[in-house]
Amino acid sequence: GRGGGGRGGGGQRWWDPEWRNAKLAAMREESGRSRVDLDEDAVLEDMRAMLRDPSREELVMRENVGREGAEAVERLARSLGLHFKPYGRGTNTVLAVSKVPLPDYRADLDARRNATRDVEISDDTWRVVAAALERAETHRPAAAKHVRFGEQQTVDGRRSDDFDDFDDADASA
Repeated sequence: GRGGGGRGGGGQRWWDPEWRNAKLAAMREESGRSRVDLDEDAVLEDMRAMLRDPSREELVMRENVGREGAEAVERLARSLGLHFKPYGRGTNTVLAVSKVPLPDYRADLDARRNATRDVEISDDTWRVVAAALERAETHRPAAAKHVRFGEQQTVDGRRSDDFDDFDDADASA
């Protein structure tokens, strides 16, 4: 059958602590993000400096400090009245400490999401796109101009109350 009954199939022995530790260490080596020891005093000083500086709202830690390090950062942040949230999982975890509440998800801190990609297009395609963008900037539809709050306007520029007479005529017919 598939998987060898859950034990020993495929040479994986996640149930064996010695094998698991060796496998996780090898995975960390491959990822290039080996674990670093957390200097709690330095992190605490960084958090205090952030509190004193009105221009800084958050502290982002991209180092792999492990689960125990993340728990220590959270404990330090909460002791100073700061907000804490880890983003990502495993070696991709990024820790954020902030003066304001943090959202559940932040694309800018998600290591698995590459928000920007380079795309190659021909010069002809580039000119077509540039011309379309230029037309869009210079020729806005009438509906986007001079609309008062609470008033609907059609693309041809007429207000929705211009059609009230037609609605009454349709209702009586």
